[in-house]
Amino acid sequence: MLKGIDVSHHQGVIDWDRVKKSGIQFAILSVGYGDDITSQDDKQFHRNAKECTRLGIPFGVYIYSYAMNLSQAKSEAEHVLRVIRGYKLSYPVYYDLEDASQNNLSNDTLAQFAESFFNIIVAQGYKVGTYANLYWFNNKLTGAVFNKYEKWVAQYNTACDYKLPYAIWQYSSSGKVDGIAGNVDVNYDYANRQATSPKPSSPDTSTSQGIWDNSVKGKLGVVTGTNVNGRLSAWGQVIATVNVGDTLKLYRRENEWYHCYSIVDGYGATYIHKDFIEVLEIQGKAKCTADVLNVRTGAGTNYSQQGILNMNEVVDIVGTANGWYRVKYYNADHRKIMVGWASSQYLSRQ
Repeated sequence: MLKGIDVSHHQGVIDWDRVKKSGIQFAILSVGYGDDITSQDDKQFHRNAKECTRLGIPFGVYIYSYAMNLSQAKSEAEHVLRVIRGYKLSYPVYYDLEDASQNNLSNDTLAQFAESFFNIIVAQGYKVGTYANLYWFNNKLTGAVFNKYEKWVAQYNTACDYKLPYAIWQYSSSGKVDGIAGNVDVNYDYANRQATSPKPSSPDTSTSQGIWDNSVKGKLGVVTGTNVNGRLSAWGQVIATVNVGDTLKLYRRENEWYHCYSIVDGYGATYIHKDFIEVLEIQGKAKCTADVLNVRTGAGTNYSQQGILNMNEVVDIVGTANGWYRVKYYNADHRKIMVGWASSQYLSRQ
């Protein structure tokens, strides 16, 4: 069993040398809260992470969720990934689900938020877990997805009463630790982890400045090759295969690679080389005026049929050519985003 703390900007400027000497064996650091907005970053995170790195204190991170829809859950994952880039985590990324604003969300909805969040983080090579109080774990966070990953349970008591497996117990919010002014959350880790981290080192920031291109964020990327490898990182492990016409949402470009993800079927975060991605911008919307309109692989009736649009279906326009619109639309079962060509004669711009 290891003893640790979790901290945020509420603890102010921490004297981490004294914290380590006091016997603290791990730390879980707040990265902030909510959507991927820099003003919602924890103001002490980078200092805390650098100090833990310098001293070899194993650490993980958590984000406090305010998500009310799937898009916000995904944005919260993006928030974490942006803030922790360059640091080596010894503990998971914990998703803190317990805000009163989420009380009326169904258990299934909360599970969907968590699954999307976890998929994004895991795809980047990090471990994940859930933080919540005992009531939430017993009554709200009951989906199967929560049993796939580590649980960190808060119950201020002489023992933890949670009946399912858990890794960390937050047993008090009024702990006293040398080097920290005032109260601090204190925890026991039962996961039989190593008490020491790898050799202390500075964060790796060699790829952080002057290389990322965030101007593509939110744009569409269409795959132009067959059996194209999607990787965990640039030149990293292959984790997916994509094909011609698959449509992805772009997050950023890193050197010659696009960091992108699936729009419909989960997040599927992956890196794909620029040679196999065509970047598209949405130029407007159009409504189908025909009972059934064929979508083709090129701008003309001589191209093969790719899909169909139905009367009053609204699509995004991403290009024009020879009286045809290039459109973004859903396939028949609405499980995949497609890009193809349809005659502008039967599409009314909105």
